[in-house]
Amino acid sequence: FDKSGFREAIQKPVRFIHGNPGESLNQIRELLKTYNQLKSAAGQFKHRILVKEKKKYFLVDIDDIYFFQASGDYVASHKQKGTHLINESMNNLESKLDPEQFIRIHRSTIVNLQYIDNLEPYFNGEFHITMKNGEKLKLSRNYRDKIKTILIDDL
Repeated sequence: FDKSGFREAIQKPVRFIHGNPGESLNQIRELLKTYNQLKSAAGQFKHRILVKEKKKYFLVDIDDIYFFQASGDYVASHKQKGTHLINESMNNLESKLDPEQFIRIHRSTIVNLQYIDNLEPYFNGEFHITMKNGEKLKLSRNYRDKIKTILIDDL
């Protein structure tokens, strides 16, 4: 949200509810509360992530990760070169990632949108996504609508 967009969003309900100023004021307070929650939540996404390699742990910039994929009890983070394990569930990891940058395409896969190269229709409403590092991933039909709103209008 930017300030002008926020002002416009506030003006719409005020114009809609002409009659009751008390009710309008309460709705504006609720809008402000929601705006502040969203604004503070935006800064809470991970920028680096702790990964494991052999017997040591180190931090990797989240921007360098092409995609995450479930791997047994772990999640594998895939970079251009190399894979590292994270001791976290997919659902928990997804909640810590910026949805403007990362999107779940399958129950076991989350991709970084900036590294998607192309999408190819496959079978039964599914697609194959080719990442910029050459990896091919399946976009299941259960997650198709989620990516459709972000990337494409005619999936």
